[in-house]
Order: sequence, then structure tokens, then C-alpha cells
Amino acid sequence: MSNRIALILAATTFLASPAFSGGYVAPVIQPQISPVVEVARPAFSWTGPYVGAYIGNTKLDLKSTGEIHHDAITVEHDAITEEIPAEVIEHPEVTEDRVVEVIEHPEVTEEKVVKEIDHPAIVEKIPAVTKEHPEVKEKVTVGWEEVQIGTETVKVREDVYRDENGEKQRDENHHTGWRHVPVYEEVPVYENRPIYEERVVQDAWVEVISPEKEVVIKDAWTETVTETVVVQEAWVEEVTETVVVQEARTEIVKPARTVVVQEAWTEVVREAWTEQLTDSFSEDGNSYGLFAGYRRQWQNNFVGGIEVHYGRNGSNRFNLAELGGTVQFGKDTYGAELQAGYAIKRALPYIAVGYANILDQDAMTVSLGLDYAVTDRLIVGAKYTHYDIGDISGIDSIHRFEGDGNMVSLRAAIKF
Repeated sequence: MSNRIALILAATTFLASPAFSGGYVAPVIQPQISPVVEVARPAFSWTGPYVGAYIGNTKLDLKSTGEIHHDAITVEHDAITEEIPAEVIEHPEVTEDRVVEVIEHPEVTEEKVVKEIDHPAIVEKIPAVTKEHPEVKEKVTVGWEEVQIGTETVKVREDVYRDENGEKQRDENHHTGWRHVPVYEEVPVYENRPIYEERVVQDAWVEVISPEKEVVIKDAWTETVTETVVVQEAWVEEVTETVVVQEARTEIVKPARTVVVQEAWTEVVREAWTEQLTDSFSEDGNSYGLFAGYRRQWQNNFVGGIEVHYGRNGSNRFNLAELGGTVQFGKDTYGAELQAGYAIKRALPYIAVGYANILDQDAMTVSLGLDYAVTDRLIVGAKYTHYDIGDISGIDSIHRFEGDGNMVSLRAAIKF
């Protein structure tokens, strides 16, 4: 590749040489020009088409993003119950022999629910916490004004010297034959000073640190009101003969029942979550190619133009070891851009925006460059280009890839 680059630079130098533009001619003796008169050289203009070659280094970056979904882990807990047997009292039969006896039966009462009162929950509103940010201002430069900062003495011409009698004096060393003296004038010296203006950089705004919310101070609850009801009045029984006072019976104090000690429940040991995996891969290599374009320079030294290019990119193979392999793209790169610059004599700093195809993907480009006209035909320069590639498809179906890159190049061109 170095031989190819050397050949391109040699051809560019030859095309810019006088031999290519019309051949070398014998030297011509020019008539001597008076030192007082200067020959004005024609001003250089950037207007016209041009073609050239470039060589540089390109660094490209790939960023991959993948997701791993982790399911929730739960443990099922069964309900815990306990069997409580019934509580019974065996009452034997009671008899009496014809003996008068008084049996007193006490009053029997029972608790009954009269009504239930629902008490609603008690909540309290907590106001929002905010922070006010004041307006931010700063001074910015809005223009320039020309201010006189002093004067300087400048030689403006030469006049014939005259003595106090008004007589001119001879001077054989002067081309007019008369003695001359310089004439000086005081001229003002100006300086461009900036004009400032106070502007609002950031408007005043209110930041909500904590939003308004409601807090439950006391949960809702139900109050049960009961009263005691007489099921059986107290009474007295008289026995005058042998009678069965009380039949044998079994009293069930508490029936058999099943009590739930602990309800069945599901314990979430770990919530479901998604893990984001991000990897970055970089590759750099040499780049070279050809370009052509057209520029126009206006009277205010503004220069606009359009340029197309085609080349080869050496940073097209990426080792994706973390993802299990390598991926290789095409080496060809091509595109077009619009340029805007300002001519400073033979120097042209400029910026450019455009489109390029690199790594077989479409990309937007932003460039900064500086060209210099060594001769009216030979132009050399340097350029920085940033590639915004965006999403890259076709690598694998699991990861999402994004790309961008930068190129620094040296350029040589012939202007027509």
C-alpha cells in the first residue's frame, strides 16, 4: 500500500508542476523596473474544480447491547391446620325418692350481636416538597465596535528639500537629481472591541423534590356492639315423689372443629428482572482513496463547495471474542459532502456535513478541514471526519449494535 501512496503523491506533484501545465521555456531577461513601482500579483481564488488523493487513519467503534430475562423465584407454603376435638360432659340420670325437694334453676343468658359500626380509614395528605431555581443570566458577545486607541507616525511621501531661502539643493544620488526629505503624518490606530449583552441562559423553574401524597394514619375497622339476652328465666322446681330429676345426657360444650393456624401463601424469594449487558469493540486501520469537488469563492472571501470521495478502509474486521466470533464488513467507502469555509489568502479553513457509506452501512458525517494552496494549482491539507453510523443490522439476532468512528487524513489535490 505504501508504494501505491507514493505513486499517487508523485503524480499529484507532477500535475502541479510547470512542465505539465505547458512545459519549461528558456529564461527571458526582463527589463529593469524602477524600485518605486511594484508589480501587483494576481490574487489567488479558490473558485474551480479539483481532484486529489488522501491517506489517513480510521478508528471505528461498535457497541453491543443485549438483555437476559431472569424469572421470579417463588416458594409455595401450604396452609397449616389443627384438629380440635369436641368438648363433652356426660350427665348421669338423677332420681329422688318422694322427698319434697326444691330445685332452683338459675337464669340462662346469651350474648347477641346488636349492630356493627364501620369506622373508615383515617388518611393525611402530605404536601409536595419543591425547590425553586432562579433565572440564570450571563454576558454574551453580540457584536464588535471599532475604537481609536492612539496614533502612530507614518511616512506618506517624499518632497523636494528647500532651504530657508526656498532654494532647492542638488543630490546626485537621487534619481531626480534633487535632494528629498520624507514627510510624516500622524494617523489614528483603531482596535476592534467586543460589545456585550446580558442574556437569559436558563429560565426560572420549580423542581418537585417530593410529590404530594396521602398517608394512612389508621386503617378502617368494624366495631361490634353486643348485649346480654335472657334465654331462660330463673325458676324453682318442687319434687314430691321419686321422679327422674334429670335424664342422663351428653352436653357438648364445644363441637369438634378444624382451626387454620396459618393460611396458605406464596413467598416471592426473588422478583423477575432483566439484566442489560453492554460491550464495546474498537478497530483502527489505514485508509486511502480519491476525491473530487468544486468550490466557489465570493467577494467577501466566503467559500462554498461540494465534494465526493471513494476509498478503502482498513478497520473493517472486528474481533467479538465476548460474543463468540468475528465479523467482517466491506472495505469500500464512498460519500458526498457540502463544504463552507472562509479564505485567508491561500489558507482555507472549512467545515462540512454529508453522507457516507462505511462498513456497508449508511452514516452521517461532520468534518473539519484546512487546505493550503502551495501554488495556484497544487493544494495540500489535513482533515478530521466523524462518522455517525447508528444501528448496525445483520450481526446477530440477540444483540443490538451501534457504531461510530473518526478519521484523520492528509490530502493533496490539483485545482483546475
